[in-house]
Amino acid sequence: MESMRDEPATLNSSVLVKALETLKNMLPEPMPMVPFAVAEPTENNILVYFGILNSSFVNMTQFDAEASVNNTNSTTDITMKLHINSSSLGGLYELDVSNYNMHFYGNGNYSIITNSIDIFITTNFQIFPNNSFLMSRFSLNMSIDSVQLLMPNFMGGDPSMQPFLEFIAQTIPAEVPIVMDLIQDTLNLTVTEFVNSVLSDIFWDTFVQFIEYYAGY
Repeated sequence: MESMRDEPATLNSSVLVKALETLKNMLPEPMPMVPFAVAEPTENNILVYFGILNSSFVNMTQFDAEASVNNTNSTTDITMKLHINSSSLGGLYELDVSNYNMHFYGNGNYSIITNSIDIFITTNFQIFPNNSFLMSRFSLNMSIDSVQLLMPNFMGGDPSMQPFLEFIAQTIPAEVPIVMDLIQDTLNLTVTEFVNSVLSDIFWDTFVQFIEYYAGY
């Protein structure tokens, strides 16, 4: 633990994929995992397919990450900053909703393209004398510069509905920070409980070695 420095470390997509694969192998069995597959990454591009989202996929392009670690005698703070130039979520949708005099419908392909995303994650771990540890805090904040929402067959492909989709897309960047503030307490509780259940059989030294190796310390 002493070898970890309070300096940022950089990640690219190849390192991130290897880290995820290694972490998955470290987890106890049986461990419920979201079904996903990662396409062959390039230096700054990663394509992830999520089976749980109706064959949807996420494509992140030109991303940079920095991680910093601050140690005390019994706690460790880990902060990560992630900047993604562009990210797209795509797949299939099926919509049929009625409300008063409004009826929204459509089905087919969709794509949500987000530009210039900044994600800030802060965690705190408590370390115990027997080398076990628990996550005591998790916070996540996010900002998005702009969003494009593409649903070609929305309302039967009526072109007059395109301004409505553009309006929804324009409201997303302003709403994201508000939503993150509202769900922060719930997110902290949910993530810490999940992480602690996953890491219950992993010792702190092993976790530190994992971070040191992939963060380039």
